[in-house]
Amino acid sequence: MHRQQVTQINGQADIGVLGVPYVGPYNVNSIMNPVLAMCMALGYLFNFYLNKPIVRQGGVGIFYHPLPNAFHPVHHPSYIAFFEEVLSVTTDPAQMEAKFEAEFAHDPWYIHLYRTSHAFHGVHPFYMW
Repeated sequence: MHRQQVTQINGQADIGVLGVPYVGPYNVNSIMNPVLAMCMALGYLFNFYLNKPIVRQGGVGIFYHPLPNAFHPVHHPSYIAFFEEVLSVTTDPAQMEAKFEAEFAHDPWYIHLYRTSHAFHGVHPFYMW
């Protein structure tokens, strides 16, 4: 099984091209929204290596995915607001934390959905970013 799923690469590449799968740990039976696709690409796929990254420092990673502008309102309600309201202001995690994270973490509606429905916690998109 290991030999079947591993590709031997000698050295590092200037360019890496990787496909992002339609399912990951946070969207089973749901939609791979743009925030989760970014997390899957940079957080998971780019870091699947032994010893050193496949793409050298200063190289380019190209990730492909259909990336529909779609969010599951039951599973990822706070992702919708995060995508529309937070990412339109900043992509810097430090600024996101300072300006928006507490609001999402303590939002009564997101907490209710997390406790009584199938939603991820309101602050979850911040952790994925």
